Amino acid sequence: MPLSLNTWYRVAFPGSANTVRIMVTVGEYPDDIPDDHFVLELEAGVEFSIAKIRMDSIFGASLALCSNGMFCLDEATDMADVEADIISQSVMSAEIPNPWEWMPEIAPNEVELTLYLTRIPDVTAVIPCDNGQPVTAEEHDDPARGTVGAYPMRFDFPGETKGPGKPGKKIKVIWSPI
Repeated sequence: MPLSLNTWYRVAFPGSANTVRIMVTVGEYPDDIPDDHFVLELEAGVEFSIAKIRMDSIFGASLALCSNGMFCLDEATDMADVEADIISQSVMSAEIPNPWEWMPEIAPNEVELTLYLTRIPDVTAVIPCDNGQPVTAEEHDDPARGTVGAYPMRFDFPGETKGPGKPGKKIKVIWSPI
């Protein structure tokens, strides 16, 4: 279902009793991000379990970012090139190029981003490139937990485009504990 911009939504990770919030924004933040890039911004947590956010490109490539700083792109695991802000406790991932591959255009001036959210309790066995770890996400609503399309969660972004299939807006997704 389409979600409103600049709004907090409660989502759930499989295997976790806690819900988290995702805020979707479209704007000019940060200023130095090129028009054909977007960022995922995660807020640090104190839990020992690892949260993993994964998405798939229109060509079948997989990208994953784990809360312990592990990153998977093109089936290669590496440490994410992140920027941390000690005061706000926010951690911003590396810039992700070619957003039109990760956010296909689904209607004129509207692109879609699908996030698969999982939580991995065993911090010694994190495999960022394993798309099914720990379980394959299944989309569903959970009114009891106040979640909508908990995993995966789809965000529809209206906005102008620049060039063939390129979103002309910069996308920021914030993952935050409630």
